[in-house]
Amino acid sequence: MKKSDIEGWKNVYSFTFVQHYKNKATLIALFLLVILVILSGPLLTTVVGSSGAAIVSNFTECKIENAYVKNETDFDMDFAKFAEENPHYEKINYVKTDKSMDSLFEDFKENSVNDIILNILYDKDDSKYKLQVYKTKDSGINDVTLTTFSDDIEAFFRKIRMEKLGVSDDDVKLVNSECETDVINISDITKNNSEEKKAAMMGIVSVYACVIMVLVLVSSQQIAVSIIVEKSSKIMENLLISVRPLAIIVGKILGTMTIVVCDIGIVLVSGGISAIITSFINAGKMKESFTELLENMDSMSAQGASSAPSAPSLISDGDINIGKIIFGLFAVFITTILAFLLYSVIAGIAGAACKSMEDYSSASGFVAIFSIMGLYISMGESFVNNRVFTIISYIFPFSGMYILPVHYLFGEANILFIFLMWIILIALIIFLFKFAANIYHVLVLHNGDRIKIKQMISISKSNRKKG
Repeated sequence: MKKSDIEGWKNVYSFTFVQHYKNKATLIALFLLVILVILSGPLLTTVVGSSGAAIVSNFTECKIENAYVKNETDFDMDFAKFAEENPHYEKINYVKTDKSMDSLFEDFKENSVNDIILNILYDKDDSKYKLQVYKTKDSGINDVTLTTFSDDIEAFFRKIRMEKLGVSDDDVKLVNSECETDVINISDITKNNSEEKKAAMMGIVSVYACVIMVLVLVSSQQIAVSIIVEKSSKIMENLLISVRPLAIIVGKILGTMTIVVCDIGIVLVSGGISAIITSFINAGKMKESFTELLENMDSMSAQGASSAPSAPSLISDGDINIGKIIFGLFAVFITTILAFLLYSVIAGIAGAACKSMEDYSSASGFVAIFSIMGLYISMGESFVNNRVFTIISYIFPFSGMYILPVHYLFGEANILFIFLMWIILIALIIFLFKFAANIYHVLVLHNGDRIKIKQMISISKSNRKKG
């Protein structure tokens, strides 16, 4: 491949970029997308924001007005102290009563939408204290409020019992602390960590592979569509008069890559504008509601937080560091670029071999087969659990581009495999570029049935012999 083979690629690059944004349909679609992205946040906030705040408020605001307390135990419930320790219940009016439960239920049938009955008793049959909270069928008090209230009452009742018995909080914590006995095989520790690590890697690989595959396939398809359109309109024939075939492919690929980056940038900027506008709409009200919700969630989980087991570390401190993260992100970037180039040149060849979009729909199956094959291999690697298969999946370019960056970040793949995959991808891209340059002239001028792979190989061989 000589330098003269790509002369004129800048003209094709400029032509591709300008033609894309001169197309009215493209501009209208992009404009509608930008408007949709910008308005999505404000519209959702306006339509859902007030109701969302109301929903949050419904869960955070205590709507209990009267609590009819029937205490059948010897422990005196000081509800003034309870409200002092739990300020969000200070508006509740606690009414102590000696009425029977049947009588309370009869009184409760009328005007008790925001009232509850709290029955505290000792069940001799079960040998346990019970705190029972009742509400009416049409009550305006949600279950979350009642559950939180009952939990807080239970904690307060336990504290009163302990104080009467002269037991301190530290003694209670000591008595209630759990004691576990485990018989552990040392090899199981490594096995469990390995399984958790593989599960995490498989999940990340699946998401990463799907995102990259969709991004690359959509972009490369745009190249093929552009070539087919220009081929059918005779534009490509005019380009071949002054520009070499390889320069057309290079210009098309780089031009489309720039278009994709610009479109993504426009969408991101639109999203930023939407976020700024959204932040000024109902910001104060939603902030107060969600802050209250978070505070209540913190208070609800505070008791169990200390006993909750810590999450297992999927990546040890020795497996990952800042340098590895930086190179891992660099590997993702370079691999994505190489994957784009690989699929783009394949799409360029497939597009040039077709005379219409109907032909390309069948020709693109070849590209889809390899991409899906790579996706299945990358996802199946975790299930096979075979080192030889793993190495093959690293080296096979259509799967290695999905697996290696993630496995490297998890400390499973050596940096040498990254470089080896890059070398294989670059070699394959160069080979396809040369192959395309050798047959592109014939493909573009061909207006018959779609040229298949065997015919392309024959054309390439005959052109090499002539050269």
